[in-house]
Amino acid sequence: MMDSMTMPLSSLDSVVCTQTLDKLSEDLGHEYTSRFVVQFCSMWPTRLNRLEEALCSCNSEAGQDAALSLKSGASMVGARELAELAEWLHGAFQDKLVDVQRKLIAMIREVGRRSVQELSTMKIS
Repeated sequence: MMDSMTMPLSSLDSVVCTQTLDKLSEDLGHEYTSRFVVQFCSMWPTRLNRLEEALCSCNSEAGQDAALSLKSGASMVGARELAELAEWLHGAFQDKLVDVQRKLIAMIREVGRRSVQELSTMKIS
């Protein structure tokens, strides 16, 4: 986990994989995908807050739950970088690595903001 954390993120032009969204839209329909993306974006502040609260209260179980929720949602909307960070954070909460949790949440805050910004401007086809 630690070696991967030192790798530069954002090597891709986009923080959102449009192929993932296209596949979701193909499988579940345009309307459902659009609603899911809107819901993911509107839930972003709450999800981030849950992670920060778990860190501040040293609540490993709440942190694992919040990280897993973020990972699942981010994966579905194609926010691969955010999903990967959330997966690392889940492990950091599980292993009670507070310094790593703090660093990952800072990274998640920025990548999440960029992901939500990009998702908010996308047209789902």
